[in-house]
Amino acid sequence: MTDGYTVVTGAVRQEATKWDGFAEEVAPVHVAAQNASLGPFAFFVADPTGGLLPQFDAGVHLTSYKGYVSYMEQLLAGAEAEFPQIADALIKIATAYEQAEKVFELTNLEEIWKE
Repeated sequence: MTDGYTVVTGAVRQEATKWDGFAEEVAPVHVAAQNASLGPFAFFVADPTGGLLPQFDAGVHLTSYKGYVSYMEQLLAGAEAEFPQIADALIKIATAYEQAEKVFELTNLEEIWKE
């Protein structure tokens, strides 16, 4: 455009490709998080003298672990779903700018005003 700014739609489209790539990268991480599981014995801590240490309640730590895994699953599911949506939005933005540019070229107001 001749009015002082230019939208480089190729760069916007390239950014969209990057977000699609992010979605592909996060998908296996999401699957890994879904398959992550530790049982209560993973949090078991024994006292070397033969008893259980009261401050290390395996159930409490297991509950915290499960809550964290659930939270991460939700984040990763959101990323897997939303990254392609970001890419699609960027493509739509690039297309809209290109269409607006064509309209401007067809109806260049400076040229009409000079006539």
